[in-house]
Amino acid sequence: MNSKGAVRTQMRRLGEGLALKIGLAFDFQVVDRLPVEARDVPVDCVVTESRMIEVGRGREAPPRDS
Repeated sequence: MNSKGAVRTQMRRLGEGLALKIGLAFDFQVVDRLPVEARDVPVDCVVTESRMIEVGRGREAPPRDS
């Protein structure tokens, strides 16, 4: 199993409980939509170096002051 497979397995296990699932990314990696595969695990929010995006809720936390 490669590292992506291991992460998906752990995320799937967490998804069975009440754990908050957070994705990490850089601002330049954020897009409006992504293709979804059956084995993907949805996250609750994405955190970048300047903001937190609550996924699926259409809300974004304001950028933090630098």
